[in-house]
Amino acid sequence: MLGDLFYEAKGKITNQRVLDTTGPKLEASFTAYGNMKDIPVMEIGTFWSIPRPGGKVYGEDKDIIFTRDNSGEIATANAKVIGQPINTDTMRFVGSVFFNASSNGKLCFLNDIVGVFEAEVKEGSEIHIRKWEWK
Repeated sequence: MLGDLFYEAKGKITNQRVLDTTGPKLEASFTAYGNMKDIPVMEIGTFWSIPRPGGKVYGEDKDIIFTRDNSGEIATANAKVIGQPINTDTMRFVGSVFFNASSNGKLCFLNDIVGVFEAEVKEGSEIHIRKWEWK
């Protein structure tokens, strides 16, 4: 069952590169800032993707989430993703994401939860991310 929205962030694609021309396989990195259950966080991630028929892509994503209060808390997220264009300048990605936290502090609610998410990436590298817990 889909739970409540617990994370929303906005950011930018910071880097892109070609990993392989056979396939092909692309990589993008991003930085986003938002709130996770009212906790200010920064998320840094790297995403690779391969094209599929019809303009779709399949990809995988690995992220590190930091609290922005200098407490040193971090969490990780690993996702499987399908993306498709929603108009001429925006891609929409949806998928499942698996979390783990490295502490018993503010981000400990992330330990071993599974979420679903959507991210929209606009031409010009703007990214908008939303995540819900999958209960």
